[in-house]
Amino acid sequence: MDKIGVGIYKQDAETSQPLAGAVYELYTVDTVYDVTGNKLADAGTLLATSAPTDDTGSTWFDVDVPIRGEAYAGGEPEPVDGVWNARYNSGNYEIVEITSPEGYRLDPTPIKVSFTCPGAQVAWQVVAATQADQPLDKLTIHKTDVGGKELPGAELTVTTLDGEIIDSWVSGETPHTLPILEPDAEEQEGAIRYSDADNEFVYILHEDAAPDGYLVATDIQFKVEKGEDGRITVYTRATAAESWHKVDGASVTMVDEAKPQPTPPPTPTTTVTATATPKPVAHVPQTGDSTPLLAMVIATALAAVGFVALLVMRCRRNRLEEESDPQLEPRDDMEETHE
Repeated sequence: MDKIGVGIYKQDAETSQPLAGAVYELYTVDTVYDVTGNKLADAGTLLATSAPTDDTGSTWFDVDVPIRGEAYAGGEPEPVDGVWNARYNSGNYEIVEITSPEGYRLDPTPIKVSFTCPGAQVAWQVVAATQADQPLDKLTIHKTDVGGKELPGAELTVTTLDGEIIDSWVSGETPHTLPILEPDAEEQEGAIRYSDADNEFVYILHEDAAPDGYLVATDIQFKVEKGEDGRITVYTRATAAESWHKVDGASVTMVDEAKPQPTPPPTPTTTVTATATPKPVAHVPQTGDSTPLLAMVIATALAAVGFVALLVMRCRRNRLEEESDPQLEPRDDMEETHE
């Protein structure tokens, strides 16, 4: 018959921090048999009481308990022939808290556990106390990212509906807590009050500034009530126009979303297209193409003017040469002979 040792780990219901000083009891759920069919314990039998949890939140039971039998695990919860033995053990147990850590409210709800490791050589199995204790008269405020991780660097304020500041702080690696007073208790700085049938105390959780890279979250309105068993119940809403929503646990959580990252512009692509080198084409003046024709006319006129000017200059030079040459002057005797 396979047996296993049982340990337990105790933690704060809101911060998940380990808690010292909790004491537990271990009970059977069903009758337990040995391999020969001898009854070891009836259903509901107290098997052991733990030592108080230590600073790491851990403790153990000084007993080894039978695990689930092969027949039970195979879908046969009881023997057809009525002969019971260890093969039909369910492996189901309950762990009950009987002493809470100092400053915490006792949670007597049984923790149901099953040990189902047939054939495995496991010496111990540690159970997490998922139904962890609430701090006495304290509200826990979480500031997280969308993944649920505590987000440092947010500037937060809790106020009344009238704007009276109750507390202000900058979020860190661990959540923030606020004391909770009875409705008629003496006022205390930094504390809020329970609401009851005669008084409703509504508060606003406001983010004054978000951490770098995050968007400022929307305000959360909340109120806190205490049940007959002393446990805290929290209700939240976005605005007074909305209905209240019950929250699991004695806490309020405000979530910051990361700022959207700008989309980089697409990288331009250049397409190179090969083009043929154009062949020179002789320009033939066309009807209506006045610019080349006018240029030709002007060039022709300038050439003609230049030619005429050249002729005039040559004639003038020849005349001057004739007037200055003495051989070309008329002789007197020639003039007299003609007379």
